[in-house]
Amino acid sequence: MSTATACAASQVAGLARCIATREGRRTTSATVSIYATHTNAADARFNETVSRERDGLGYG
Repeated sequence: MSTATACAASQVAGLARCIATREGRRTTSATVSIYATHTNAADARFNETVSRERDGLGYG
């Protein structure tokens, strides 16, 4: 795992814990995992859109 990946994973876990604490419930590793999966999928879609736009293929 690269340093950047480890740092991002740590931030996601921390954010999930923070959200759960603020809402008055405990988080689980499953919650963190689901949040990270959604975040990674959104990043992948964004990166694909940027690549398609750069290559002149539009948004799609």
